[in-house]
Amino acid sequence: MLGSARHSLVRAISHRESGRYMPSRKTSVVIDEELLAAVKAVLDTKTVKDTIEHAFLEVLRAKARAEEVEALSSQPEMDLNDEEVMAKAWRH
Repeated sequence: MLGSARHSLVRAISHRESGRYMPSRKTSVVIDEELLAAVKAVLDTKTVKDTIEHAFLEVLRAKARAEEVEALSSQPEMDLNDEEVMAKAWRH
């Protein structure tokens, strides 16, 4: 089963790549210009809209990764929490 963040991320990326309409709204917010400039530089985006959408996708990606780690580490048959097993896993 897909985690909620992963599902939202897959849906958002699918809509963007296919060019299908995705529900949106026009809004007005007060944005810290220095913070916006810093984020635009990190994300290499040009517009406020692209910066916000990219940042939203990054948040969903981070949450999806956290959900995957939680799912993997909570499986009793997995030895990811066993330090001895994990130490051996990285040997060549």
